[in-house]
Amino acid sequence: MKIRLDLRCLDMNNYKIILFILILILGSCGTKSESQQELLNKYLKEQHQTQIDSNWKGIIVLTFNGCFDCNRQFIKGINEQTNLSKYAVLVSASPGMISPKIYEKKDVSIILKDYQDKFHETKLLKSSGIIYLENAEIDTIIDIRLEQYSQQLKYVSERFKTD
Repeated sequence: MKIRLDLRCLDMNNYKIILFILILILGSCGTKSESQQELLNKYLKEQHQTQIDSNWKGIIVLTFNGCFDCNRQFIKGINEQTNLSKYAVLVSASPGMISPKIYEKKDVSIILKDYQDKFHETKLLKSSGIIYLENAEIDTIIDIRLEQYSQQLKYVSERFKTD
């Protein structure tokens, strides 16, 4: 059984539709979006000339993107933590938006300053949060959001207690 496609029988509108579908199908073949891990590694390398340290338990991201009050409360909670030695702190905001006293007098592994907010372009987080790491790989991402705010803060508190 042979199937023959005779394009002469198609009117111009149907021809355009078939052509559009073929272009979509062919255009989507072989494209692969970057994984969260690849995005994070690329960001750290390009913006900070560093990479994830295997001793880091996470990266605390401080920003004012997203829910303003959520970010403020999260930053206040981070300020109350006494030992952040196993965490990198990423300040992704314009200078002066987030007080340096929150992170500079803490025992942190490293402070990464992103005053141009390039981290936001990775779309890993839409607001402040923590990227938890396990063996230098992303384990869990907590993106502080109003909808799950209390559960997220409870989870973060519990994780800090186990550090």
